[in-house]
Amino acid sequence: SCTVWLADPATFEGGELAIVLGNQSLAFKGDPGDAIVYPSTTLHEVVPVRSGQRLVSITFIESLIPDMHQRMQVYELNEVAALEGTRMSWE
Repeated sequence: SCTVWLADPATFEGGELAIVLGNQSLAFKGDPGDAIVYPSTTLHEVVPVRSGQRLVSITFIESLIPDMHQRMQVYELNEVAALEGTRMSWE
């Protein structure tokens, strides 16, 4: 899933995108043009808007790797590569 914020966050109260990661719920409220990408299977919700108008665009991205476990392996390997950078070697 991908959420792109269109409205200035100062124009509305509430409306945060809350995503549960592990045992924490993280709340996101972006500036216009900011986007967040997260697995659709991740527990998430939108906090009720208390005033103003929340305006976002939502889209979905389909992976070319159909198996969820293989997708996670590729993701984790990319994370390791990003953290290790040029220090990686075959050894």
